[in-house]
Amino acid sequence: MTSLAITGTSRGIGLELVRQLLDFPKDQVSKIFAVTRSHLDEPLQRLIDGSHGRIENIVIEDFCSALQVQEAANQIQQSLQGRGLDVLVNNAGIMPASAGKIESVTGDQMLGVFGTNVVGAHVITSNFLPLLRAGAKKLVVNVSTAMGSIAYAPRYTFAPAHAYKISKAAMNMLNARYALQYAEEGFTFVAISPGVCFHP
Repeated sequence: MTSLAITGTSRGIGLELVRQLLDFPKDQVSKIFAVTRSHLDEPLQRLIDGSHGRIENIVIEDFCSALQVQEAANQIQQSLQGRGLDVLVNNAGIMPASAGKIESVTGDQMLGVFGTNVVGAHVITSNFLPLLRAGAKKLVVNVSTAMGSIAYAPRYTFAPAHAYKISKAAMNMLNARYALQYAEEGFTFVAISPGVCFHP
C-alpha cells in the first residue's frame, strides 16, 4: 500500500494526478496527501468527498516556511499512524509570462519564482526526509520541464517565461544533488518533464 504527498493539487497536473491515483485500488494506493496553499477549490473537494478517507488535504500557505512545512509533516505523520510516507511529488510551481528580453525580469520577479519553484521544493523535501526514510519506496519526484534544459535552450526561445526556465534549470540541479547524496540510503530522486516538448 503506497502513500503519497503531492504539492500543487488545486488544479492542473497536481489535481489530475490525484484523480488518476484515486482510480487505483486501495491495496495499491492507500493514502494521498493533497497539499495546497489555501482552502480547497471545488474540484479537489469533490475528489476528497468521494475518496472514503483516502485523500487528505494538507495546507501549507508558504512552502518556504520551515515551520509551516514541519507542521504539515507532523500532520502527515499523525495521519499515517507510525507508517512512513512512500512518495513525495514536488509539483507546485508558477510560470509567469515575461514580456521582452531577459533584462526586463526584475529581481523581485525572479525571487518570487525561485521561492516557489526551487526553495519551496527544497524546504518541503528536507523536512519530509524523516517521513520518507520510514517509507517503503523512498521516492521523490520533482516536476521539471524540458524548458529548464540548458542544451535545449535554443528550442524554447519562443516561450516568454525567462524566470521559469531558469528556476527549472536550478530544480534539475537540486534534484541531482539530492539524488547523489541520498542514494546510499536507498532514496530515488527523479526530475520529470510531464508536458509536451515543442521542437520548432
